[in-house]
Amino acid sequence: MRILLILPPYPGHLDPAMALAAALQAHDHELALLTTADGAAHVRRHHGDLDITVLEIGATSHPPGHIRQMQEAIASLTNLAAVHAWLDDGERHGDLICREGQSVVARWDPDLVLVDQVEPAGQAVAESLGVPFAVICTALPLHRDPWHPPIIVDHAADSALGRLGQRLLTRWLDWRFARPHQHRIKAWRQHWGLEERPAAERAFARSPWLELAQTPAAFDLPRRMPVDRLISTGPWRRSRPATDSATNAALTARRGSRGLVFASLGSLQHHRQELFTTLVEGCALAGCDVILAHGGRLDAAMLAGLPEHVRPVAWADQAQVICQVDAVITHGGINTVLDAIAAAKPLLVIPLCFEQPAVAARVRHHELGEVLRPARADAPAVGAALSRLLTEGHGCASRYIADACRCSGAAEAAAIISRSVRDRMHDAA
Repeated sequence: MRILLILPPYPGHLDPAMALAAALQAHDHELALLTTADGAAHVRRHHGDLDITVLEIGATSHPPGHIRQMQEAIASLTNLAAVHAWLDDGERHGDLICREGQSVVARWDPDLVLVDQVEPAGQAVAESLGVPFAVICTALPLHRDPWHPPIIVDHAADSALGRLGQRLLTRWLDWRFARPHQHRIKAWRQHWGLEERPAAERAFARSPWLELAQTPAAFDLPRRMPVDRLISTGPWRRSRPATDSATNAALTARRGSRGLVFASLGSLQHHRQELFTTLVEGCALAGCDVILAHGGRLDAAMLAGLPEHVRPVAWADQAQVICQVDAVITHGGINTVLDAIAAAKPLLVIPLCFEQPAVAARVRHHELGEVLRPARADAPAVGAALSRLLTEGHGCASRYIADACRCSGAAEAAAIISRSVRDRMHDAA
């Protein structure tokens, strides 16, 4: 069977999707990825051993380096302006998928399309071509519930009045941010004669047949409304080779009884140099060493000027590294959080944007660590939080969640997809 993946060109989405692709190949499926130059470069660099056809689009509108240019452009913007900038770029990416991607997908002629939940344009393309599609949630599943806070809030309300306020805030966010950035995809759906989707669902892909998530259901907040068709399997990870020499050196440089912390702001936040400095100073106040994943944003002069307790690495196989440290500092990216939970390491989450506050709300609810809002995350606060985590650890409520995070999620998801497609084909016959 020929399976095509459509998802954002960001490492946090691509890496788990490539783990799923590798598992699908074990079932003798043929794989292809529709992406831009940046996405293609990441796959070649980090998943070059994977036999997958890369279908590049956006040579003019999304040339190599587009993501980094976006990062640099928003670095000086206020939070609200930055949100608008990212959403506008996301809408342009969706427009690209519809404008150039439909014909590319048609020529490759897939039997099934796997669409990331945050790429509703992929759903539109699949529907326009009459190709069956399933939804994959590489990030936190964003299925709304009356008891859940908006994705920009890092805690769940504990009263009926508080939950009402959070529902009103969700509606305001839809009106203020989401809907103004959905016009282009809505226009493409109208152009192709597709049914108009409800306003509350336009920002996400939804499958009437099958949705899969790598985030364990045990990590979710309590729900009032169950989610139909969503199957949570556990993290989608590939078996990786041993860590590189730079990472090995960082791991073996532990000094005496000092604690060792892994700090990462993910693949899209490496431009936040001030926050990196704060984390370094906070670790010093807590008396611990830190492996700092900087994404290649520190030049030779910066690296030479780092304090003795800092172990810089451009990139790291974080699942392997996290197993060998005492605590993890993260922006709240779901992949880092799941790796830390699987290794039973306490978390210090500083949510910066996107759905990261929603991830932090779940970390707080399940007592998996501590949460600091960016405005309050100065060096003393970071140091104090780390000291507590290193001495007190985190709650035993995490044990059953850790078990779920250790499952072979990619293999299970691939088996579910293969079985579900066979059942659909049998029913159609």
